[in-house]
Amino acid sequence: MIRFMEGILLRKAAEDVARVLSGAGHTVYFVGGCVRDRLLGYSVKDIDIATSARPDEVLRLFPDAWEVGAAFGVMLVRREGFSFEVATFRRDGSYRDGRRPEAVCFTDAEEDARRRDFTMNGLFEDPFSLPPGRVVDYVGGVEDIRARVLRCIGEPDRRFEEDSLRLMRAVRFAPPFSGTLRCWPGFPRNASGRNWTGFYCLPEGNGVWKCWWKRG
Repeated sequence: MIRFMEGILLRKAAEDVARVLSGAGHTVYFVGGCVRDRLLGYSVKDIDIATSARPDEVLRLFPDAWEVGAAFGVMLVRREGFSFEVATFRRDGSYRDGRRPEAVCFTDAEEDARRRDFTMNGLFEDPFSLPPGRVVDYVGGVEDIRARVLRCIGEPDRRFEEDSLRLMRAVRFAPPFSGTLRCWPGFPRNASGRNWTGFYCLPEGNGVWKCWWKRG
């Protein structure tokens, strides 16, 4: 019951932040893990917000916001005891350190979705839709969640070269798929049948790898 109530309060606080942004004329969505987890049937523990508002505009609307990553369009807004990352829609520049882009360019929601790692993480939710919970899907993430497919957005090799931690995120996402999942080419980047950080992978055909999660 306590977790249920916390979830309601979290959602209400996130909607309050979104309402301020929307009231100022900005596009605003809930994004990423909170949308994915809801579709998977899990409780939502945090909510990230994506918006057309630039960091300086977010700061004008929320003067107490923290500039935790303003150069990348990310601000931290507190509301009713909760903290929310509010990020401007962006397109990433080149990656040279295998972790972060050297620069970003602010853009629209569709391009923001297409820069992300996996299709299930590239989903937006309209905070004010009727009925509630309308998902905005530019990358086919809803269908992949239904099919239990872990799929990179765009070219897999490029995605993993951009940010090597995405491989570890893939490991993290294995349990929601009940121990078996299908991965698009490029994941993982090792010989077929070889164990890699808990995965056994074999080519399934048509460019798809079938991967089994090794539970400890």
